[in-house]
Amino acid sequence: MSDQENVKQDGKFKKSWKLLKGSWKAMRMDKEMVSFPIINAIVAFIVIAIAGVIAFVARDSMFILTKVDGGGNLEFKALGNVFSAIVVLILGSLSMIFSGAVMHGALERFRGNDPTVKGSFKAALARGGSLLGFGLFSTLIGYIISEIAERIPFIGGKVIMWLAGSAWNVASFFAVPVIVSSDQPINPVQATKKSIELIKKTWGESLIVSLGISIIASLSFVIYATLIAVVIVALVGWQANGWVIGAAAGLSFVGLVAMILIYSVLEAFAKAAIYFYATTGEAPAHFDERMMRAAFTPKKARKLFKSA
Repeated sequence: MSDQENVKQDGKFKKSWKLLKGSWKAMRMDKEMVSFPIINAIVAFIVIAIAGVIAFVARDSMFILTKVDGGGNLEFKALGNVFSAIVVLILGSLSMIFSGAVMHGALERFRGNDPTVKGSFKAALARGGSLLGFGLFSTLIGYIISEIAERIPFIGGKVIMWLAGSAWNVASFFAVPVIVSSDQPINPVQATKKSIELIKKTWGESLIVSLGISIIASLSFVIYATLIAVVIVALVGWQANGWVIGAAAGLSFVGLVAMILIYSVLEAFAKAAIYFYATTGEAPAHFDERMMRAAFTPKKARKLFKSA
């Protein structure tokens, strides 16, 4: 059996693991890319804190407390709805800009360049209009799907929402790398169409392998949480000092946040690698070319790879 056939025989989990390893090796060359989700989280926290203060000061203008069966129910007034929408818009915009910066940095590395935080952030800002436009478009799609699902009774609505949401996630899979790679402003519809064109070049294998990283991340979180729970229970059982238990809990939380940040960057590098391979026919450094080539259908691959 040839090496290519051996790769095709690999299970989805094994391919996902190979993609994760390649992403890890590439990310280690650009550790500074992890700073983007960190900065994003800090800025988002500041925005939420400021919004919380504003909402508290202007609570009488934004909210109304109604009584329902003896309990309190907080409802938004018109101004409260507008304010909430603005906050969500700001947070979503920040997320799109920082995601674009990470994606640009990863693609620059795969092109043989040495990306910097400043350069990647400037590149994302230069495409800020397109990134924000796609973010709004994606939010609108999610809202429409949610509204439709709510009008379908029983479990049918949830099934429709899941299927529609999954379809949209697949269709827009390459939208962000398409935007950050474009020399000209690109609207959300164009970005989605280009993403779909690239999806058609791959046989879904690349999507399954990439999404497998999310499964690996989830398993990692479960294992981590289990270990932390065991440690905390053991400390309580040993009647450790309160500050020791508090310190352990604090360090555990920091570790959890670090894992979330690292996995978010790894997923961006994995998506960038698949995009780079789909558009150039070349495997980025640190990635298994045989595994990535196996993600393409033979018929479509011949059109993409002249050497095939």
